[in-house]
Amino acid sequence: MKEKGRILGIDYGGARVGLATTDDNRLIATHLAAVKTQDVLNFLVEFALQNQILGFVLGKPMHRDGNPMPIFSEIQLFSEKLKEKFPHAFVTYLDERYTSKIASAALHAQGAKKKTKKDKGLIDMISAVILLNDYLQFHDKPKNN
Repeated sequence: MKEKGRILGIDYGGARVGLATTDDNRLIATHLAAVKTQDVLNFLVEFALQNQILGFVLGKPMHRDGNPMPIFSEIQLFSEKLKEKFPHAFVTYLDERYTSKIASAALHAQGAKKKTKKDKGLIDMISAVILLNDYLQFHDKPKNN
């Protein structure tokens, strides 16, 4: 049986961070917020006051050749801050290549208006949901006793 609590997906950017969360049973990932990068730790601390957080899945931005993008060093520093603030929670990385393109395509497929398709905060949140869904599908399996 799985431990109850939430996992958060994080699409980290220099200006803004897209956030997604699971339900307590970790069945469904939904968008949570798009927060200014400098405000994201405070946002997460406030969120944790009302929710049990088991872990964080951070997007690892990669080039096509498999090498990390330059912003990854900033993401690693952010990861260390998460570990300090949430020592009980795990922090892991997941390749986030193409999540923004998939998010944009999903908006287009839904017939979103041009203004909505250009909303970078919305794209960041949807990217975080895609990342978190990938984690749930391939990594968050119950442990055998």
